[in-house]
Amino acid sequence: MGQTPSSNQNEPSHLKEEGKQYKGITFNSEEELRESFKRRILCHFTPLELVAFKKKIGHEQTDSEAGVEYISKNELTNLLHLPRENVLLVDLTYKLIAILSNFPLLREPQTEVTEIGLLMCIILLSKERCHRFIGSNTYDQLGLIFIAMSLDYADKLLPYARTPKKLNVEELLRTFDNIPIDELEIPAPVLLQFLSWGLLLLIKCPTSNCQLKPINEFYQNWSSYEKAAKNIIRSMDQSIIRNLTDVRINYTQFSDVFKAVLPNFTTPLESLMGHLLYMDSDLIDHETMPMNNSKLMSEPLLAQLATVLPKELFLSKLQKLYVGRESGFSMRSLQSKCFNWEAPSILLVSGMLISDDLQYAKEKNPRYGKFLEQYPKLKEEQQHLDACHSQRKKATFAVYIDDPWRVTNKEFFGSMNSMIIQLAPRQDVFHASKPNMIYFNTVGGGIGFGNKQPLISNAHKKYIPGNVSLTIDSTLEFAVFRHIGYGGAFKPSALLTKRGKEDESFEIKFIIQDVEVWGCGGEKELQEQIKKLEWEEAEAKRRQHINLKSLGEDRALLEMAGLVGQSQSGGSM
Repeated sequence: MGQTPSSNQNEPSHLKEEGKQYKGITFNSEEELRESFKRRILCHFTPLELVAFKKKIGHEQTDSEAGVEYISKNELTNLLHLPRENVLLVDLTYKLIAILSNFPLLREPQTEVTEIGLLMCIILLSKERCHRFIGSNTYDQLGLIFIAMSLDYADKLLPYARTPKKLNVEELLRTFDNIPIDELEIPAPVLLQFLSWGLLLLIKCPTSNCQLKPINEFYQNWSSYEKAAKNIIRSMDQSIIRNLTDVRINYTQFSDVFKAVLPNFTTPLESLMGHLLYMDSDLIDHETMPMNNSKLMSEPLLAQLATVLPKELFLSKLQKLYVGRESGFSMRSLQSKCFNWEAPSILLVSGMLISDDLQYAKEKNPRYGKFLEQYPKLKEEQQHLDACHSQRKKATFAVYIDDPWRVTNKEFFGSMNSMIIQLAPRQDVFHASKPNMIYFNTVGGGIGFGNKQPLISNAHKKYIPGNVSLTIDSTLEFAVFRHIGYGGAFKPSALLTKRGKEDESFEIKFIIQDVEVWGCGGEKELQEQIKKLEWEEAEAKRRQHINLKSLGEDRALLEMAGLVGQSQSGGSM
């Protein structure tokens, strides 16, 4: 028998049991389902948050039925701090919000956003709130976001008629309203806008209660973020060189990359939506990762790192330890700048790809010929470079080093938290499989990540690269990244492993143009910064609470809007 709308103030208790709220629940009509979900939505916000929300959207003086007032595209553009001139991003975001706001009836055409629909989006784009709302920690939030972005570009979906008493909530959630997600695709130019936006938000919107810069300042480096986002799209389709016009990305490509190499990407979307639950007067001025930029260390590159590394690393200011262009490209210079740093650090190395070893050594750089004699290259039949590696010009890698640097001519250093991160021409991650996998060899061996120590004598030098390794020669002039699968000190590509191709072999050689080392905050600084952010968030909520002591006005506001009192519950988090 279908569930009918409840007249109780609070949501029915059987819908509040964690993990069981939708088991066996069916509805006779779409309207019944929407009314029940509407009550559940309001139960997932505190009265403080709802007051802030109403004031933020500027509808606090209306007496319309709870949550039905429409939010125009212009209003949403302002609320989400979007650049009006970027029509593609504005349209994509509005359509995404409109589709999510009609959850779980995703097939229903939805061209407008209501207040209650926007609250639904805040829930769905917050991992914790979404899992609590659904009642499952394994719900595919990523699939939901993909569908919301791709539906507008889909061929006509096969009809799916709903019959009376067949609106089974469990089935709607499990099947995304019977939408064939594997048949959907997103045009790459559209996805590029979404990825660029997400990277920018990682830097510009790190918390839900931070003040946002003016629009012109917020988006002033947009083209640089687009370049960084293209590296992510190449991870989804490695055949991409430059042109994205005719490329479409399916869900497998999308989800593999997000799950393998972008674990933190959706966090800033949650932070931005969370701004709608704070009054402007309660936002704090949080300067995001202030630093002196260099040739390599830019905000977009830092955003790429933030998609992989814990955000705690970037809460305190990154310290410039060594920049080759400023201090000289030498092991001695790097050692003098970095070896007193007792906290984690990030090494960046970038350069021009070498496509033809022999030609380059013969015609352009005889020193490279000497290096080739010392480095055992892969056999031709083992070299399987994809298009983005064989036809792009530059490669950039980062290495996260959890231990302090030290000279290790015979030994090694580095903890299990160490990882190699490829940033260009595509993004990928290679996690440590065991500790002690880094050497800094000052007797001619250079720097190695995942290698054995080089064999060095007066007249002979031989590098011994690992199965997954990054080798930098002692002059900081040449570098090689090798990948031939399991068996080394670093695990194979997280992306290729996701695709079942972890044994794929290839080698990327490049002439180094830049080497930099940046220090992450020490433990003391990190703990102080975390405490500061926690205090600021608590202080913002305390100020909101003080504001609500004028409960006559604000409670009247909530009741007038239908958000508490008569027929609704203000609920707890």
